[in-house]
Amino acid sequence: MMTEQKKTVFISCGQSAESEKALGRKTAQLVTGLTPFEGYFAENQTDLKGVTESILNRLYDSVGFIAIMHHRGTVTGNDRTITRASVWIEQEIAIAAFMGQVLKRPLRTASYYQEGIQLEGVRQFILLNPKPFKTSEDVLVDLEAVLPGWTAPLYESLTPHQREAIRRKLAIVRIDAWHPRLTIWVTNRAEFRVSVKSVSLWHGHNGQNQKRLSRGVPSEGRKSVEVGPNTGNTGIAFATDEDPMLKLQSLGVVDRHLPDYSSSDDVDIEVRIEFEALGVEDEFREAVRVRVRGSGHIESL
Repeated sequence: MMTEQKKTVFISCGQSAESEKALGRKTAQLVTGLTPFEGYFAENQTDLKGVTESILNRLYDSVGFIAIMHHRGTVTGNDRTITRASVWIEQEIAIAAFMGQVLKRPLRTASYYQEGIQLEGVRQFILLNPKPFKTSEDVLVDLEAVLPGWTAPLYESLTPHQREAIRRKLAIVRIDAWHPRLTIWVTNRAEFRVSVKSVSLWHGHNGQNQKRLSRGVPSEGRKSVEVGPNTGNTGIAFATDEDPMLKLQSLGVVDRHLPDYSSSDDVDIEVRIEFEALGVEDEFREAVRVRVRGSGHIESL
């Protein structure tokens, strides 16, 4: 059974002063309290792993984006002086714009800039109706009026027919399991990229009385693995919670004591893959014939 996690709204806010951090935290609390989503404010991410996991992955998984730009000094050139904003926040704004315009994952957005900041270059075009503010209270008051309207993601527009079409264009090429490692090769013939979040192996008789053998999540702490559109034979490594061969033995499907290390039984199992496409979580199922060896190795035929 799929368990859908609460989707997030990414808050991009200054962190140079405690007042800026407090504004980021209060904004996250407002999002959580006034919308069906969870506010996410990443504080003090400086190492590469933190940037990847807490910023890039979170941005990609978000349904909304709130940018709050504070003064970051002045720059003089060409006979004029301008007040600039955080380069870090500008980069996050650019990523959010890329998601909407290129990846077709439009976000709900709200953007604010401290009075005096000049909006130049790409900021003029990718910030949607940016609002000036003098104090943190200005931002919070406006968000209290805006956020109740954020009732659903903008990109959840797939019809049941479209969801079924995506499922039909996914296929399992082969599987290879040796607990706690499970590798599945997937082909995606759809026009959309899919994010694979988990996999589970099941067994039943003629599709009835299904019993779960094991469940796996992407290895190395990854939340999901991308499979691009029209992409074939993508290998995805998972870490599993249970040994599927031991479960098959306990169910009496394979011999509890295969004669020797090289002996095997052939079994039909069902592979279920939980994935996300265009912000919509779904599940794909396919029956696979596998060979279960006495060594514990399971591979598709």
